Amino acid sequence: MPSPLAESPRLIAVDDRYRVDLAVLTAVRALNLAGSRKLTFGQIYTRLIRSQARVPTITECVVAVDLLVKEGLLVSERVLDEDPAFPYTQHIISGLTEISAALLI
Repeated sequence: MPSPLAESPRLIAVDDRYRVDLAVLTAVRALNLAGSRKLTFGQIYTRLIRSQARVPTITECVVAVDLLVKEGLLVSERVLDEDPAFPYTQHIISGLTEISAALLI
């Protein structure tokens, strides 16, 4: 009898709609392991590039960060001023909320 794990390409199936959200939350947790830091979107995206086999687009990630802040899963210290060269909302992220930290356990 074949192993059920051999049939599945991933041990935990993550709906693709939430793949980017989970990757962003995991990146923020990893970047804050040594203590709380203020993170820019660039730091978070660089972490995703280094840790993900399938890297989401910049647009997908910046929208995900903004939504995770609005949903109360990321703590935003402040929002950066608009930049015509980068027309997306950018947050300075200080970490995960208790709820999002519990989701990653």
